[in-house]
Amino acid sequence: MSQSTDEAHEGEHTDDERLLAALEELVGRTSREEAAALLGVSVRTLIRTASEKRLTPRMRDTLTLRLSGDEEADQAVDPARADDEDLARRLTRIETRVEALEATTGAVPEAPPATGHADPEGAAPDTGASMRAATTPPLPGVEQPVIGRATATKPRRPHPELVTLEAEDGEALLYGRVAPLIAEWRRVRAGHLDQGRSRVEQARDWVRMCELELALIGEHGLTLPPDSYPWDRFQRRDALRRRELWLGYARAERRRAVAWRSLRRVLTLGVWRR
Repeated sequence: MSQSTDEAHEGEHTDDERLLAALEELVGRTSREEAAALLGVSVRTLIRTASEKRLTPRMRDTLTLRLSGDEEADQAVDPARADDEDLARRLTRIETRVEALEATTGAVPEAPPATGHADPEGAAPDTGASMRAATTPPLPGVEQPVIGRATATKPRRPHPELVTLEAEDGEALLYGRVAPLIAEWRRVRAGHLDQGRSRVEQARDWVRMCELELALIGEHGLTLPPDSYPWDRFQRRDALRRRELWLGYARAERRRAVAWRSLRRVLTLGVWRR
């Protein structure tokens, strides 16, 4: 009789092995303290469950809810993780380019001519260039010329490699092909700092902001605010290392934010959308 009762008891919880594996994975990805806080249990309960390989009814329900939330979170995060390997390769190239930048003045490259071909030195200007530029599709975040208005001139700066928080008239002539990246960096930085946005939106903008800063510093030799004087090679290298560290923090925050949003949606039956 006792044997049949045990068999019936085991049959009621056939998912325990899968739930224990999910618990082990959660602890491995975070820590015991973070996992316990996320599951709403004490650290002692978490340790006892992991060591005894036995689930209490409350832990079983919590893990089941967590597992279903993680499946939705993974679907939302996986597309962003697909860029990790490409970014790692870019970071390797950035380190190589930092060495090359040590021997340069750090000047920002000039904007290419509107025709897409550099004019020979001393050649007469192309009188049709302004007309072709007017029909060129606009770049996002870059101010476009308006017919009837005076053409913008390049801002006069003692250090053109400094990036400002606010856009200036004619800075597209100063930054050239880097101008769209700077405009996007300003936009995502503002989005990350906007407390009125959701945690997921802020985290995603934080990740993108770090990626753009790595490109602006390492690939294009720019200096970012709040510094008002160009970085030397040691400052630039330190800035790159800090951004790599921040990028790791940002990605972890994005994963947590998406997981929490998924968990709240499950608990509120889809009412919570932020």
